[in-house]
Amino acid sequence: MRLRLRTVAVFAAGYVLGTKAGRERYAQMVEGVQRVAREFQERQAARVAEQSGPKRPRRSRAG
Repeated sequence: MRLRLRTVAVFAAGYVLGTKAGRERYAQMVEGVQRVAREFQERQAARVAEQSGPKRPRRSRAG
């Protein structure tokens, strides 16, 4: 819940600042926030992949 509130606050601040700085600056800020969010998701995916470890096929004991 805290993350959602923080996200809403960041976007609200970006909107307010964007309206004051102009459309171009607002677009730059939105792009920056999206880049940070994308990098966060990539780090999370890498962490999950790292934790799951490599999958090795099981060897058959019959032989």
